[in-house]
This record gives sequence, structure tokens and C-alpha cells, in this order.
Amino acid sequence: MSSQPGADAPARVALSEHLQAVTEALATTRTPEEVSGVILTTALAALNARAGAVLLVDATGTRLEIAATQGDEAGARILRQEGPLTGNVPAGDALNRRELLFFEREGDLVRADPEVEARTGGKAAVAALPLLIGDQPLGTLILDFGASHEVTPEEVRFLRTLAAQGALALSRAQLAADLQQVRERTGPGEAHAQGQEAFVAFTEAVGTETDLLALARQAIAVLRARFQDGSIGYYTKGGDLWTAQAWSEDMGEALVHRLRAGLPDRTPLIRRGLQTGTAVFTDAWDPEREGIEHSGDYGSAAIYPLVVNGEVRHLLLIGLKDTRRWRERDRALVRAVGRSLNLALERAEQARQLQARTDEEARRTQTLAAFAELSRDLVLETDPLAIMRRTQEVVLGLLPPGFSLYYEPGGGWWHLRSQVGQASTPELQAAVEAGFAFEVGTNMLIPYQSGEPHYQDEYDPGTDQLSGSDGYPGATAVLPVIVNGQSRGVVGFALYTGRRWSAEDRAVLETVGRQLTLALERAEQTRRLAAQNAELEARTRALSAFEEWTRDLTLDSEPAALIQRAEELLLDLLPVQAALYYERDGERWYVRSMRGEYGSEGLRLAHEAGLPHDETDNLRLPSLTGETYYQGAYNPATDGLADHMTHVSATAIVPLRTGQGIRGLIGLGRFGQANWTDAERAIIESVRRSLELALDRANRLAELDQERAALSARTTELAAANEELEAFTYSVSHDLRTPVRHVMSFNDLLRRHLGEHLDAKAARYLQVVGESAGRMNTLIDAMLDLSRTSRLPLRLGPVDLNELVRTVRTELEADTLDRRVQWEVGPLPLVTADHDTLRQVVVNLLENALKYTRPREVARIEVWAEAQPGEWVVLVRDNGVGFDPQYGNKLFGVFQRLHLAKDFEGTGVGLANVRRIIARHRGWVWAEGRPGEGATFSFTLPRG
Repeated sequence: MSSQPGADAPARVALSEHLQAVTEALATTRTPEEVSGVILTTALAALNARAGAVLLVDATGTRLEIAATQGDEAGARILRQEGPLTGNVPAGDALNRRELLFFEREGDLVRADPEVEARTGGKAAVAALPLLIGDQPLGTLILDFGASHEVTPEEVRFLRTLAAQGALALSRAQLAADLQQVRERTGPGEAHAQGQEAFVAFTEAVGTETDLLALARQAIAVLRARFQDGSIGYYTKGGDLWTAQAWSEDMGEALVHRLRAGLPDRTPLIRRGLQTGTAVFTDAWDPEREGIEHSGDYGSAAIYPLVVNGEVRHLLLIGLKDTRRWRERDRALVRAVGRSLNLALERAEQARQLQARTDEEARRTQTLAAFAELSRDLVLETDPLAIMRRTQEVVLGLLPPGFSLYYEPGGGWWHLRSQVGQASTPELQAAVEAGFAFEVGTNMLIPYQSGEPHYQDEYDPGTDQLSGSDGYPGATAVLPVIVNGQSRGVVGFALYTGRRWSAEDRAVLETVGRQLTLALERAEQTRRLAAQNAELEARTRALSAFEEWTRDLTLDSEPAALIQRAEELLLDLLPVQAALYYERDGERWYVRSMRGEYGSEGLRLAHEAGLPHDETDNLRLPSLTGETYYQGAYNPATDGLADHMTHVSATAIVPLRTGQGIRGLIGLGRFGQANWTDAERAIIESVRRSLELALDRANRLAELDQERAALSARTTELAAANEELEAFTYSVSHDLRTPVRHVMSFNDLLRRHLGEHLDAKAARYLQVVGESAGRMNTLIDAMLDLSRTSRLPLRLGPVDLNELVRTVRTELEADTLDRRVQWEVGPLPLVTADHDTLRQVVVNLLENALKYTRPREVARIEVWAEAQPGEWVVLVRDNGVGFDPQYGNKLFGVFQRLHLAKDFEGTGVGLANVRRIIARHRGWVWAEGRPGEGATFSFTLPRG
């Protein structure tokens, strides 16, 4: 990595603007695919990358799959790194190591992933960034810069911040999926619908809110919306007590006073929550048993512990007054709200930690510019002593004159392994070369044993008892050299003069220590990988048949056929004479499939009769442990079959473990050759894992067939219910016309009847009645229009959006002759849609833009379209009064308005109609805005 001093400020500003934009964009995403697209768009634009991809961990947690790609095809070929997390590719490596990986120069990527050379020639600079929530892996962001690219510290901070925000948005999308599951499992009801709406608002808030108390109050509001008889409190730990920080307003004064005083850990409900770390639900609440005074009005209670960094930091307590038993759907909602709040707390903690790291790195950026060259050199170097010497040279170049020593312990002695520079005197030089006893070198022992640096502003000669050090006045800094969590040695920097080690000095040295650790670990991993690759190459040649078999596994979903093919493969790959598949039936094991031979008639007859479970240890033990049971030298007494097993020299019993438990056992028998080699065991375990996955897949396919059938039936029911609801809405709206017309008619008759006897107050009353009846009539028309939109069939055909917008604009301009309106209409596409309903969408959006820009001296209205994969995005932007984005989800609801009727007229149905029309076209509609800054309404239509 490199940085140019003095040139970082503009880059920081530009990257900061990109981060601000991505924060706003991620707040509107709803699916992992949308989140991935926003991450890629931002990363490519900010860093000028050639191409990018987001790979997400699949549902099994064992594979990476591409969620989105952007960029040219040459770059995209590099980034196709789907496959198992165990694969040796940068995407999986970055996620497994939980760290950001860079391959900055031509050839770096080839060394990390040799297979990429066939696709790119090795000329690619790539960054691989893990997407994590806490320690939970979500996926990897891969960027291809084309030619060599040196990544600056500012870009590193930008990528880490982008990854943190993207991971949070991905997690929020998963929470939205949880919400959908809650909706599907629970029934209808007004209170439940209100709870769902509140929960939707809450899940959107957790994506941006960092005020913990504000989030707690929102969580309380969500639960109160669902549980009308419920009381909810939010607690934090203070000393030995849990004290209430926020609570619902329905709590009595005496109970609030008690809860604010604090509840101890020994409170039964709290104790159970702390012990389990999960939600606990208590039916039939007993205040005396629980030890909480003034809580006798409640019938049931629940607690949800909120865990941050593995520790319970906060609690949610819920009490229901009229309910003595928790329903499953209510439990699901409590868990969903708890998970959302927990995510917000973790996000706030991550944001705090991220900000702390950002501040720390910002202070070090200028000083660490010199380490850019060192970083490149350490990536290329694999010799540990060469890495150490290069590090010593760079650090000494940043410090006042002095020398550096690297020691490793061995045989009770400190041995000098690398030195740069000479000691201040020949006598001292001779002493450091000779080394000294392990327990004598206190200056070495402290960092070696503690894992922390040890600084002396002026060296104490008694520290190490080195001859020739009595007159040495210099400052020393000794750092532990840690590789894979273990201390390997210490590296010391000794100055010729005294020096007070400042915070900046320590920051530099400790950063070097971390770089050194990474370089040494990388070198060790490289050597280990080279050895493993040599072994894997030998295995690969032997497993060519296995590879072909694993590819064929996806073609067959019949469990019996899969097991038989596995038996055949094991006979082909291994020097075994028998492969049998056992299943347990009651207290006996029976052979369901066999390849090879028994080797004796008695053994065959014993198997046909079934082997007793309790007496056949060779089968019983692996069925209990779930691990393969190897006997390199078979013991005939193991199974009580000594008379029939004299020809068997070795056995391996392989349990097949699926999501439903142990399905059965594959037994392998060898006649003559004893022992199982490591390579043979690896083949057996590889076949086992692949077969287990294939069996799981077969089970899932069968389950999916059942679920699809149930889903189809449910879809049919919902379609019928929706049709009935639309008919009811139309009928009710239509029947309301007559009474409203009567009100208006008799109102006019009464006004004429009273004539000159009508006083001012009565006239005002009649005017209010007339105006209200008129508004009611308008609402009825809107409801009928909304119902009609859903009932009429779509007549799809080509629609020229350019012409449609021009026509609607011409009609609307007739009512705005006294206003200054600036229209900016970009090129619009030809789409496939229903012309009449799409015209309603355009009329509603342009009328709204004109209406809400009335306070502006000059109204500016922009209309344009953007091409996205598989769809068009059409946008309408105005400079009107805007709206508060936290209420943006209400805009498209029926009769939902964010402005007073006295300020802006309307029924609150137009945007609901827009959403329904676009949904029928298989599109989406959304809005963005801020108070006083205008608004942008967008909708999508399929392309092609």
C-alpha cells in the first residue's frame, strides 16, 4: 500500500461523499441483491475499479455464491469465485481469515490462486474484503482494478467502512425475511397488522439509528402496538442491579418506582434469561415467586436478553395483563423485535469501534507512509529471516541512530538470529552476539511472556546483565514477535541516545509489529500451503474418478441409487474387497445394499439374519459417535463373529449423518492388507461428506416438493380472498354514493328553505356540511378508482413514455399558466405496459410534483429514466416542500398524508393507486426526500 503526503485530503473528501451516498442508498434496500448492487456501484465509482462482484454465503454456510457483478467481462472472469468456503481462492480466503486481502501487483493474484492465470494471464490487481456481522460471515466483496494498483490507507478505511455498512444492510435484509416468516406464521387481526407496520418501521430505523435509548423506545412502541394489554421496559446493568431506562406509559407509578430502583440478577425471570441467553416466556405470572412488588396485575411475562460482544448488556421485559399464556405468533414477534434491537446495539458498538479505529489510523497515516514499500516487500518475501531483516532496516530508518536485534529462545538461552546496525561498543557487540540465559534477559522476558511491547526511555544496565552495557545510555523498545498466537521471539530497537518514547513512536512500532506478524504468518502459510499443494496434487491424480462422481451426484435424487454409486466408487478407489450399506431396524442391523464379496458363507448368512446392535461394536460405536470407526488391524472379538471374520484384516465403518440424524452406515472390509493410510482416510471422508450433502439435498428436494404444493394451495386461497375484498370495496364505495348525495341535496334544500331567516352561524354549519359531503364524494370516487384499477385486466402493449409524459404535461400546464415551471425531461424508453393505467401513474406523479412546488417561486421538475439489469427505473424529482424520510413508508398507503389538508389538497389515494398499478406490472415504487429539499419518486418496469 502507498500514500502520497499532502495529496490525501481531496481523496478523503471524495471517499467521504461516497460513504454518505451509500449510507442513504442502503437505507432503501430490501433484499441481499439490492444491497450487493449498492455496494458494488459505490466501490467501483469511488476506487475506479474495472469490475466487482459480491459473493454471499449460502443457506448451508459452506459455499460462496455470486449475488451481483458489475464491470467489463474481462474483470468479471476474474471474480467468478463461487464454490466451497474451503476452496483456495481469494474470496473464500478473505472470509475465512476475517481480513482484507490485497493483490496489488501483476502476478500476486496468480500466487494466491494459480487457476486464475488461465483466465487473466495473471495481470490483475484484486482486493478481497470480508462482509461480517460480529464474527458471523455473510460474504465477500471482490474488486478487480485491471493493472497494478496501489491501495492507499484512505482507501483501506473506505473499504472497511463500506464493508461494515454493507454487512449491516445484508443483516437487515435477513431480518426483513424473518419478518415475512412471522407474517406467514401468524393470523390476521387489526392489532397484529398495527404491530407489523410498527415492526417494519422499526427494522428500517435500526439501519441508521445509533441512539440506543431512542431505539429502545421504538422497540417498546412496536411491542405496545401489538400487545394492547402489555407493559414493556428496557433495562441496563448498573452494579448488581438491572435498572429501567425506558418503559411504556401504562405502568403504574409504584411499579415504575420499583423498577427504577433496580432488579437483582437473582430475580427468577432475569436469572433464566441470563442463563439461557435467549428469550424466556413465563405463563401464569406469580409476583411473589418472581419477587417483583406491584406486579400482581400481570398474567404472563417474557424477557429478551440483548447480547453485545458475547455479553448480556441490556434486557427487554414484557408483561401482559389480560393474557396468561403466550401464543406462538406473539413469541415470534418478541423474538423478531429482540433480534432487530440486538442488531442495532451491535451496529452501534461496531460503529464506535470503527470510528475509534478510523481515528487511530488517521493519526498514523502520515507517519506510516514510509511503510508502503515495506508492505509490498513483505508480501513478496517468504523467508522469515529476510522478512525480519527488512523490517529492522525500515524501522531504523524512521528512528534516531541505533541498532536492532532479533532473538529467539531455545535450550534455555536467547539466540541472536538477525542484527541490523552495530552496538555502541565492541564489548557490547560481543555480548549481544553471544546471547544470554533465558531467565536473565528481563528486557526480553517481559514482552515475550506478556505479548506486549516493553519500552525504556533510558536503558537500565541491570535489566539483562550484559557486559559492556554499563555506559550505554540509550533508549530501548522491545516488541514480541507473535506468529499464529504464539510468541516466537523478540525484536529490539536500541538507540545510541536516550529518548522519551512518545505515543506516535509507540503507534509506529506497534503497527510494524502487527505488519511483521502478518508477514510471518503469511510466509508460514505459504510454506504450509506449498506442502499441502504437493500432497493434494498426488491425491488429485488418484481422485479423478471421485471428481467425476461428485459432479454426477447432482443428477440423481434417489437416496438408494446415491448410496450404491458411493459403494462402487469406494471399491474403485480403495484396495477393499467389500462395501456394504447397513440400516438399523429395531435392535438389529440389516444390509440394504452391497458391492464386493463377503469372503465366507458364514459371514453372509450372519448378515442376512441381521447383526444385533448391542453385540456388534463395529457398528454400534460409529452410530453413537457419528465419526468413522477405523480398525487398521481388525479385532475378531469386536462383533462376536470370530469364526466368520478370520479373512478380514481391516475395517472402516462410515456413518452417514444427515439433517435427520444417522441414516445408516457404510462398512468397508479389507482382506489381507492392514492399516489405513492418511490418503485412504481422506478419500473415505471426502466420499462421506459428498454423499451426506447429496442425501441432504435429496431430502430437501422432497421437502420442497411438499412445500410447493402447500404454497400453491395457499396462493389460490389468497387470490380468492383478494378478489372478494376488491369486490367488497367496490360495493361499499358504490353504495355510499346515495346517502352522500342525499346529504348534499337536503343541505341545499334546507339552505333555500330558510332563505333570509338563515343566520350566520347556521349558514356556517350548512357550509361545513356541504364541504364535508363534497370531500366524502371525492374520497368515494378515489376508492372506486382504486378498486377499478385492481379489477380491470391489463392490456399490455408498447407504450412510448416520451409521448405519454409529453401529453400529460401539456394537459397539466393549462392549470399552471400563472406559475413559473421549469421542466427537464430526459430521453424515456419504449416499455411494455397497459397504457391507460400507466397514464394514471404519470398523471399522479406529475400532479404531485406541481402541487408540492406551489410555494416555490420557480418550480423545477425533472423526469428521466435509468437502465438497470432486467428493468427500467423512471424517476420524477421536484424542488418542492419534500417530506420527513422516516415517514416515507406511509406515502403509498391508502388515505395516508404527510401534509395538512389546508396546505395541500388531496385524498391520500393517488400514490396508493400508483403502487398498485406498478405492482401489477411486476415493478416497485419508492420515494426519497427531505423536508424543504424536494422529493424524488421512482418506479420500475420490466425490460423486454
